[in-house]
Amino acid sequence: MQSTLYSKLIDAEKRQIKFDVRINEGIQLREERSIDLVRIFGNVLDNALDAAEESDKVVQLSAAPTEKCNVFRVTNMIPGDTTIDLSKVARFGVTTKQGHMGIGMSNIRRLARQGITVEQTIDDRQFVTTIHVPKA
Repeated sequence: MQSTLYSKLIDAEKRQIKFDVRINEGIQLREERSIDLVRIFGNVLDNALDAAEESDKVVQLSAAPTEKCNVFRVTNMIPGDTTIDLSKVARFGVTTKQGHMGIGMSNIRRLARQGITVEQTIDDRQFVTTIHVPKA
């Protein structure tokens, strides 16, 4: 997870995107979930960085433990000319990006298992992805 986060920070810097990361020290992850989590976070952060590049150039990542799980939240603005239908976005082949195949969000849903849940919401043009991961 750390190397994925570091590579996304470098990517954001190259694209001149402010990447605001706030991770609580109490986060504990199970080792057996690491491959799926890396793929989920890689995809979610790629999507957020792509959207930020075409909007306000800001991505926020926060992580904090609760009693039962760790809650990760990635937030970015939706580009002004983009319309997102949350009921369709996780289907295979659906994309809002030109030249993309639309497999990323469906992969996130497929990988979210073993107690991992992924929720996407839109609040006042902000796209929010919340990932709940059981504690170690």
